[in-house]
Amino acid sequence: MRKLLGLVLLLSLATTLAAQTAFELAGQTIQPPKNACQICRGKKKAIKALGEPLAGRYYLIAQFKEIPNQDALKKLAEQGVTLHDYIADKTYYVTIQQDAIRQSVKGTGIVSLMPIEWQWKVSSSLLSDDIPSFALKGGLVGIVVNYQEEFTPTWVAARLREMGIGEAAHITGAPFYSFELWVSRSQIEKLAKEQWVKMVCMVSPPAVLFESH
Repeated sequence: MRKLLGLVLLLSLATTLAAQTAFELAGQTIQPPKNACQICRGKKKAIKALGEPLAGRYYLIAQFKEIPNQDALKKLAEQGVTLHDYIADKTYYVTIQQDAIRQSVKGTGIVSLMPIEWQWKVSSSLLSDDIPSFALKGGLVGIVVNYQEEFTPTWVAARLREMGIGEAAHITGAPFYSFELWVSRSQIEKLAKEQWVKMVCMVSPPAVLFESH
């Protein structure tokens, strides 16, 4: 009976793979991997491809067969999955408890899980060679970093010191979870590769620029 139930579950997961669709993020077209069955079965290669968990959680992108309703959201929460920002095409940023990674794709409507590549976190203006003067200071670039809400400003400050990147002037907690920092171009990539970092954007131009127009 147990084998029959397992076969039914795997067949159900296999049929959801057809629901996978490419989506746009950071100016790139992304094709979700066909990995739900492998993750459900605990295949080490598929789980390792998701990256290393941080503080007992995976920070990933999940695509669903359909937009989760209230009942689905409740089931996701029970199985260790928290939805965050919506991206497009039934795709969300999610947080998944490390010990629930296999369970997360069982009957939740998730058809694909993928790590968040660092390039997807960085605004296109920062990847350009043409940085405006207001965002440059002494060879450094001014950035605003949004971080995952599970982390405290104290933890973020300590992590920045560990990385040797510097000290942010002010790290805000809820509801913004962000800080401003002046860094080298290479440090932008280093920051974006951190799992606790959600997004990296260029600092806003000073108000005087708007007032002059």
